[in-house]
Amino acid sequence: KLQPLFGAGVTDAVRLRDIVAARRAVMGEEVELADGRVVELDFVPLESEGGHRGTLMHLRDVTSKVAVRRGLEERNRGLAEAAAMNNQFVATVAHELRGPLSSVVAFAHLLGDAGSGLLSDDQRQYLSVIDRNANRLLRLIEDLLLLSRLEARTLQLRTAPVRLPDLVRAAVTERLPAAEAAGLRLMVDATDGPELSCDETRVHQVIDNLVNNALKFTPAGGSVTVRARPAPAGWQLEVADSGVGIPAAELARVFSAFFRGSNTAVGVGQQVPPGTGLGLV
Repeated sequence: KLQPLFGAGVTDAVRLRDIVAARRAVMGEEVELADGRVVELDFVPLESEGGHRGTLMHLRDVTSKVAVRRGLEERNRGLAEAAAMNNQFVATVAHELRGPLSSVVAFAHLLGDAGSGLLSDDQRQYLSVIDRNANRLLRLIEDLLLLSRLEARTLQLRTAPVRLPDLVRAAVTERLPAAEAAGLRLMVDATDGPELSCDETRVHQVIDNLVNNALKFTPAGGSVTVRARPAPAGWQLEVADSGVGIPAAELARVFSAFFRGSNTAVGVGQQVPPGTGLGLV
């Protein structure tokens, strides 16, 4: 007489009969009753020397617990949908902004070219400001596009054999002018070893972000050292600097998007170095 308990549907009733007939222990079987309540059932077959004596069935009313769980599941679905829409919005806006900004950078370079005519010192300074800030915006847009691809799990990696010491030296060489301008020593300590199968562009980006971060938050007169050496499970890459570091209490948040250490302005200078908290900078 289980069917009235489950309303018009007989699926749950049949399932429970099958469990009893199978004479096996089943724990935590969840069933919704006709009146809306949800119960959790345990089935324990009772055996004796004379054979099967029956089945012990224990029921618990878990209606409140299930309601909370379903509410959380619904909320999580809503958050996931909102996050997906946000990622799509960010990616769309970033794509729309990248084109015009690329034109601004290109025409600024044309104006600054010696063949375009003589410019006064003030005009060259204005062009320098335009170029510097437009490139900064382009880097931010690229970071946002990368972040949206990572969160949407659409970023494709193209792996190939790479000599990591050469990649490290190339990345550091690109940052040498910035290090010299900031009065910093930028050094490489790379040991030869086996080739690494990786996406060269993305590994270069990681190294560049770490070095850029170290240069930005190291006071003049300091040093930044990039080390690469073979390890039992591949390669060990380190970027060490004499800069302000990260407060111990904030280390757990270091990989959170848009997070920046609370001590950045104190150790570097009078004002907070520009940055968004993406790629550690």
